[in-house]
Amino acid sequence: MYKLLCNHQISPKILDIIQDSKEYVNLVSPYLKFWGHLEKQIESCLKRNVDVNIFFRTDKIEEYKQTEILKKLSLEGVNFFHTENLHTKLYFSERQGILGSMNLHDFSQQNSEELCIYTEDSEMIINFGNYLKREVKNRSERLKINKLFEFSNEKVETTKRVFKKTKDVVKKIKKVVSDNGGYCIRCKTDIDLNIKVPYCKKCYSSWNKYKDKKYVEKYCHDCGESNKSTMLKPICYDCFKS
Repeated sequence: MYKLLCNHQISPKILDIIQDSKEYVNLVSPYLKFWGHLEKQIESCLKRNVDVNIFFRTDKIEEYKQTEILKKLSLEGVNFFHTENLHTKLYFSERQGILGSMNLHDFSQQNSEELCIYTEDSEMIINFGNYLKREVKNRSERLKINKLFEFSNEKVETTKRVFKKTKDVVKKIKKVVSDNGGYCIRCKTDIDLNIKVPYCKKCYSSWNKYKDKKYVEKYCHDCGESNKSTMLKPICYDCFKS
């Protein structure tokens, strides 16, 4: 399937690609300036353990050092890469993609005349991936948080410790509020806390077809945070300790 998109049709479709992704999202744009919905969809990807990779031009590093949103997304887990002379605009997941003229920039999506091609063709998605690896990623350098934002290693570690403490507090609050509440380790639906059956009815029915007790799921049954849970070990280490 191929579809021609222009102007206001493009940015909603980019958001759809990000929202519908299950494994990865690659966003290739020389120039970046995120708008609100774009930031939220990227953060939603990270919560689903989707691998998010963003590529931009090397000569924009100094400018982006001052950008708070890039700092925030880096700390949350987005992989940023810079590439010399990048001019490609390409956005794709494992299922769908867009190739065209629009930068991942709020000015472009609001003011410029843009034209893109949208596709769900699996062979073309593979071609996108091959192009990215061969022509872009092989010439790119991954940004480190302390390099991009001039953090010292000590400040980075301090920031990580603060995030961890905050998450621990949130977990404890959730525990108190939820009482005997838990989460499905596959889809995070609210369910009763029961380590013998840490799935909602729908996910349990799916799991029960194969009954693999070591099959790795996505969430802690107790706190609902991202975790490599299984039927045998449905609770994360922090919840187990507490």
